[in-house]
Amino acid sequence: MQRNYYIEDDTIKLSHIVGSLENDVALFKLSQTKHIKRIKADELLKILKKYGYKDFSSPYPYIQFNKISPIDTSKIHNFLEKYYTEKYKTIDIKKITLEPRSYMENMPKNYTIDIRSHEHLSRNGVVAIKTQQNKMIFFNYIIQASITVLTLKNDLSRNSELSKINTLKNSIILDKFNAMPLQEIEDATWELKHSMKKGEIITDRDVTPLEVIKRDANVNVMLQNGSILITFSAKALQSGCMGDTIFVENNKGKKIRVIVIGKNRAKIK
Repeated sequence: MQRNYYIEDDTIKLSHIVGSLENDVALFKLSQTKHIKRIKADELLKILKKYGYKDFSSPYPYIQFNKISPIDTSKIHNFLEKYYTEKYKTIDIKKITLEPRSYMENMPKNYTIDIRSHEHLSRNGVVAIKTQQNKMIFFNYIIQASITVLTLKNDLSRNSELSKINTLKNSIILDKFNAMPLQEIEDATWELKHSMKKGEIITDRDVTPLEVIKRDANVNVMLQNGSILITFSAKALQSGCMGDTIFVENNKGKKIRVIVIGKNRAKIK
């Protein structure tokens, strides 16, 4: 059984637990002044067995039934959809369940929406609204969605360069991450901070920018002047990753500022 169930009125029915039924059964009633009812899981399991449902179990000592607030949460729903879509470019959202932490009859007319910076790492989270009177109202939500992540094709050791050759794109159900998973990769951009096993999901904590130019390496430098392309060799005075600006030294000892564009390749700004 789930820890929480949501009901539309004051009656807790068998169908709320087992799904739609032709002949439903009322199990409990909410008190007139209450919008939540907590029931011992053992008591509910006995009732389910009485009606022939013997395969249910519960890891929770109590099961809570919450009356759904008759409020319009579409603005918050749209905020969450946009928030997760910006974080996961290939996300496929199936459903967003959103409920205030306490029963509400009405929503404030004007409010702002706020969410903690790492909520996107989980399908369960908390979003808050702030009223013009600076009152904070909290909502619990669950997002059912699938996302695309990158996994390793094979075991890789520390400092291995990541590429499209040694990684795979996989679609998984969004659950919970300790760090943001990588979703796309370009060659010559990342290397592993530590060894990883085949099939592991790669996150931003597992990688560091790949240095494609090492200090003291010979660098092929390009200078574009209109239709004329000039190339020459220089010595790297600094290490650099793709897109970094570093200094190199030509054969006359002159320092030149360049942009890293590839493995031991650069161009003059």
